[in-house]
Amino acid sequence: MLHLLDGEFLYSLANFRPFFFSLLCLGFCAFEDSSAKAEKVTYKLLNGDLISGQLIIEESNEKVKVLMHPQLGRIEINTLAIVPTIKEDRWKNHLEAGLDGSTTGANDAESYSLTFLTNYKDNLNELEFRSSYDFEQSAKAEGDKVIGANKLLGELRFDRGLGRSWSAYLFKAYKYNALNNIGTNNIESSFGFAYKLFDKPKFKLRVSAGPSLNWIGGGNECSSDSDCGDINPGSSFGSQLKWSLNDYFILNIANKYGIKYASETFSSNSFSTSLKFYPRSGSSLYTSLRYENLYDEIKEPSQEHIYRFLLGTSF
Repeated sequence: MLHLLDGEFLYSLANFRPFFFSLLCLGFCAFEDSSAKAEKVTYKLLNGDLISGQLIIEESNEKVKVLMHPQLGRIEINTLAIVPTIKEDRWKNHLEAGLDGSTTGANDAESYSLTFLTNYKDNLNELEFRSSYDFEQSAKAEGDKVIGANKLLGELRFDRGLGRSWSAYLFKAYKYNALNNIGTNNIESSFGFAYKLFDKPKFKLRVSAGPSLNWIGGGNECSSDSDCGDINPGSSFGSQLKWSLNDYFILNIANKYGIKYASETFSSNSFSTSLKFYPRSGSSLYTSLRYENLYDEIKEPSQEHIYRFLLGTSF
């Protein structure tokens, strides 16, 4: 009798197993369906308020979002009242064009300026490339006009993150200035380490230092200078500041001090500052006022002042 009951029990259990697994699958599917139809979200509204709740997907669309709030219950929010979520692009490009004036020694020049700047940034790497071209009409001290004198600039900097604040950098630059009597062409390479003193969304300050190699050549007086045309070792110390004053103004300041070890020790310093103005928040168009003070003891002339007024666009 016991064996018969055992057999009937096993038979019933075998028949119940498919039914049990069916219930289990239905429960799992229902759980997955409810998870797909409701997810926890937080929206920031244009008036500054934050609203959190379970998003009811089947009742939401491009015009309205329906939330189930734990205290307020069912809430409908017009999407026009929600601050749009903007995914930050890793690539940022800037194109600027305008007028500038410069003083190189006793020579004055007026020019048309064109500048292109591109940046790439992710969690570990940062790349910056800058190029500019100036077509000038210059007036020398003796009053002669020089038509078509130009300046070229190409700079490339790559930073590799070594932690939260430290990075290793590699820098390469080529400069051409037709108004120089010594040092028409200048090639600089440097590498070293950089440290972010401040890295806030609206205020960034970074310092860097490392060894460098410098080559200066060209110019009608290059042959009379023993150091012109040679590759000289040196050191480079730089700082960069970016300050978003508000939604309309951005201040940039950069300074780089260099030392060249040639027949004697020569120093150089480049200082630049710019103030960008955006006509409205989020605009891709802007105007920029820029000033540069360039000094290089090994060049002739050694001092140059540059003033620029530029119109730019970001893309």
